[in-house]
Amino acid sequence: MALPHRIVENVLDGLKQLDNVIPGVNSDSTLLYAPEIKFYSMRFIVNKDLETNLPNFFVAGMVLAYLAVLLLVLQQALLQLTGL
Repeated sequence: MALPHRIVENVLDGLKQLDNVIPGVNSDSTLLYAPEIKFYSMRFIVNKDLETNLPNFFVAGMVLAYLAVLLLVLQQALLQLTGL
């Protein structure tokens, strides 16, 4: 999988600028690792009004996948903070 052109250009520009501070970092032997990140779609259980089990929290469309990841992250953070 290739990274978007804008991202590649930003990384290359950053390496050029960093090379002014750390000479040699922008050499031909520099190896960059860019993991592929996938967001898997998850489904919320909603009522007929698209309300989740959280009061007054409604979802619809593609936002579901992004909110699912966000809610999982928040859930894990709360579990860590409360020590459960």
